[in-house]
Amino acid sequence: MINPEHIQKICAEYDLGESIKVEEILEGALNHNYALETTKDKYFIKSIREKKKEQSQYVYDVEVFMGSKGIPAITLLKTLSGKISLEIDGNIYRLYEYIESDRGHTYSLEEYRDMGALLACIHSVGSQTPDTFQEKQLKVLSRPLAMERLEGWKKDLLVKTERTDIEELFLRFINLKLDLISKLGNLEVSPNSTLIHGDYHQGNLLVSKETREIIGVCDWELALIAPRGYELARSIMYVCFGDEFEVESATEKAKSFLAGYNSTLPILALD
Repeated sequence: MINPEHIQKICAEYDLGESIKVEEILEGALNHNYALETTKDKYFIKSIREKKKEQSQYVYDVEVFMGSKGIPAITLLKTLSGKISLEIDGNIYRLYEYIESDRGHTYSLEEYRDMGALLACIHSVGSQTPDTFQEKQLKVLSRPLAMERLEGWKKDLLVKTERTDIEELFLRFINLKLDLISKLGNLEVSPNSTLIHGDYHQGNLLVSKETREIIGVCDWELALIAPRGYELARSIMYVCFGDEFEVESATEKAKSFLAGYNSTLPILALD
């Protein structure tokens, strides 16, 4: 749990009023997230790793850009002094408004279609990004380097005495990727074409309990310029074939997701 003194510092730096309650949100892997209720409002605290600290400005710029183009990107809040992240005793925090959403819902095929359509909108907007975003380009890792990175994440998760459901899911996907990489032959990679979200799945989508509309897209840390087909395939794997699934049901979800995407931004085999 987050240090109470850190909560006091966060409240002061962001002018949030007095802290009433803090709860850890058991979602996300390798990070710690918290819901903070104060005398003013409710907020989402994201605790990030040291190596992600320098990325804060870029993440903020992506969130602001996407929001300006009609994408419901959740944008981090600044401190009273204008900082976009806050470092306390070596811990780095980012703060967001807390948005109530339905996190335990079983999605309909129409909602999978909506997820695909929104991803297409992100890619459409992403193809018009300013030059400042062009530095973040997808680089295809060599097989040994990709496996080394995955093994590193796996090691970080395995040393934990207790893992959340999300971390267990992340671990299963790491093992799946390690297995697939070991079997892949030479790949032909499409050219980078648009700014992608980088981690598009249900866990990063906020859905209204009343209307079932997607009202927020969070976690833009992995956003970069990449082939849109790469993210489309990755998202279908995570969204439709994640966790325990039955092939027939997952395939129907994938068809609906792809139909939603194609209804907004058709994709060709060469994209």
